[in-house]
Amino acid sequence: MDTDSFTVYFETIRQIRNEAELLVKQIDEAMEYLKNTFADYNHWEAEMAKKYQGLTSTFSSTEMVSRSNKRVSGAKENGGSSAKIPR
Repeated sequence: MDTDSFTVYFETIRQIRNEAELLVKQIDEAMEYLKNTFADYNHWEAEMAKKYQGLTSTFSSTEMVSRSNKRVSGAKENGGSSAKIPR
């Protein structure tokens, strides 16, 4: 290899290193954003639990799924959708 080939090779290595550093920085920023988002959500969830006397989103989600399942099973028993279509 001549010196021009080495120069091109090392320039390519330098560009890859710079791009990798930029990618790592972007990943770190995204992780920090997610961490802050989850912290905000956890804070909001705790505030709502206090506001609604200890009711958690897990309980309310379970409750919603249970109600949804009852509607679906009731509709199946009646032979169709639970939605009323005007005729």
